[in-house]
Amino acid sequence: MCNTLTHNRSRECNNPVPSRGGADCVGVRYEQSSCTDNCPGQWTAWNTWMDCSSTCGEGVQVRLRQCLLSDNITKTNNCFGVSIESESCSSGPCPTTTPAPTTPSTTTTEAPGVWTEWTQWSECSTHCGSGFRYIARFCIDPRTEIEKHDCPGLAVDSVSCEVNICPVDGFWSEWNGWGPCHGGHQSRSRQCNNPSPLYNGTDCQGNKVDVTNCIEEKTILTHVHLVPPEIFGATESNVGDNITLLCLTSIPGLTVTWFYQERDSLPLGAHQPIGTNELIIIGVNSKNYGNYTCTLSDSSKTVQSQVFINLHESAPVILSLTKNPGTVVEGSPVKLRCDVLAFPDPVIRWGYKDRSGNAYVPPPVSYKDGGKEIDIDSFQSMLYGGTWTCNAINKLGSDHRDIIV
Repeated sequence: MCNTLTHNRSRECNNPVPSRGGADCVGVRYEQSSCTDNCPGQWTAWNTWMDCSSTCGEGVQVRLRQCLLSDNITKTNNCFGVSIESESCSSGPCPTTTPAPTTPSTTTTEAPGVWTEWTQWSECSTHCGSGFRYIARFCIDPRTEIEKHDCPGLAVDSVSCEVNICPVDGFWSEWNGWGPCHGGHQSRSRQCNNPSPLYNGTDCQGNKVDVTNCIEEKTILTHVHLVPPEIFGATESNVGDNITLLCLTSIPGLTVTWFYQERDSLPLGAHQPIGTNELIIIGVNSKNYGNYTCTLSDSSKTVQSQVFINLHESAPVILSLTKNPGTVVEGSPVKLRCDVLAFPDPVIRWGYKDRSGNAYVPPPVSYKDGGKEIDIDSFQSMLYGGTWTCNAINKLGSDHRDIIV
């Protein structure tokens, strides 16, 4: 019989948040559905054969497979058969020696299996960053060297290993908005910082500055007193909300530009559509809330107005905990991602339990984006298989969610 369990998901009423008397969202915020455990599993395809255990003469080589539930993601032990298979192999003849005389056996009693010597440690499984090395041994009949399955202990063992730090290639940021039209040309720029190249990674390819033709509009302002603009839009926000601000003036033909915290550029998630006086912030968070400035300019003068986007404090809510790819293959890279809404920014801590439920310090992995993301360069079920828990904590509370890898 399969054991019936549950998993949960949630959503927020923030796309957009109801305002100006608008109706609240219809439907439930949390949803729960059933799932099963201890159900019959099915084998994955066999991995490729490992190297021969002997450098000369006859040896053995092994290959592995995994037992998964019908979702092809969740591991189980309910498969008929073995997860390790071996076959004989040859690495060429060894130097010949004269064998000692033997006496034929007169007994037909089956002998218990014995382990061969451990193979040599393999090379590290990755060319950079964290990986693993393995050794293997094989259970055989001591008389016939035919494979058996009654030896106590492990057939494969592994340890973590570190190679060189992986290079990080540079990628471009989004283009900044087009600058003003001067002399029939206007330009825009971008930065090689998304991310910047590190550890001998390649630099960004292409141009940092883009130039295009334009028609310069000349507006003659006669007896006009330039006054600061008015800013309209919500200035209170929950984390994750979307906000649109308008910088309005009664004088046509002026250049309208938005700035953030006295910087020359807008933060990630905020942008000013080309040719408009709008500022749009997608997903307000701790990195893009704060003071915004709208400036108006003519040929002789610049005026400005400021507005402060205030972010309400909230306890962490984990929106999703995902793994990529959905179907994990032995030896392939795996990424775990924990997306959280909270302000102030939460501390992210990861927990790990093996498939027997024993809690351990998480194995060596790469942490990114403030701990919200885990990168496993080469997945090995014996080292990384089990339940991973994302814990998000700030001063207002905490939330956690589990995922089976």
